[in-house]
Amino acid sequence: MQELGLSERAACRLARCPRSIAQYKIRRVDDPRLIERLKAIAAERRRFGYRRLTIMLRREGFVVSHKRVNRIYRAHGLQLRPRRKCGVQYITLVGYRASSASDATIAWLAHAREAGLQLVILNDFA
Repeated sequence: MQELGLSERAACRLARCPRSIAQYKIRRVDDPRLIERLKAIAAERRRFGYRRLTIMLRREGFVVSHKRVNRIYRAHGLQLRPRRKCGVQYITLVGYRASSASDATIAWLAHAREAGLQLVILNDFA
């Protein structure tokens, strides 16, 4: 604001926001011991998410909420990557234009049969 030659009051009036927003200071200080312990547990237990790690940290005596642990967890790149389902193959028909939905289904079934996949049909309407 000072760089533009405006006072705080004039800048807030121009932006149509309360002055308390311009004066707001973040008081959040993350405990370095908490961060190091969170990283250590996450490295040790790689498949645990932030909720389970929150429980483990509380057992060790840290006073933390799950929201705080999640924020630190994401900030330090400890988030889990989603698992791929084992044995599931995704089939796409490339370069095939079906004239109707039944043609596409027949072509898909032929492609699946070539790949050696089984088709399970569930009838939810019966």
